[in-house]
Amino acid sequence: MTPEALDRMVLAAAEAFNNVILHAAGDWFSVTVSRDDGACVVEISDSGAGFYVPDTFEMPPSNDVAHRGLALMQALVDRVDVASSSTGTEVELVQRLSPNGVTALAAGA
Repeated sequence: MTPEALDRMVLAAAEAFNNVILHAAGDWFSVTVSRDDGACVVEISDSGAGFYVPDTFEMPPSNDVAHRGLALMQALVDRVDVASSSTGTEVELVQRLSPNGVTALAAGA
């Protein structure tokens, strides 16, 4: 990955970790990092109580200081998938890579 793309992925993952720490109230969480099918993938799972996942991740108004995490993650990486239930939450962050291993965005794709 390019340094810029890596910084974006780290920031998006940090936001997901922050959400686990502040909101999940579970006994555990796990992180998996992989490179599959031309993409860097970070998966964060927890055993928390879960939450309602909106259909779209929109940034709230500027005077609302909460509820920015999912929209921020979406702005930083190519794809964010979230599944949540009463037994936990799974967040998948995906950054596409070009055939030479750099991010598609950095390569001009």
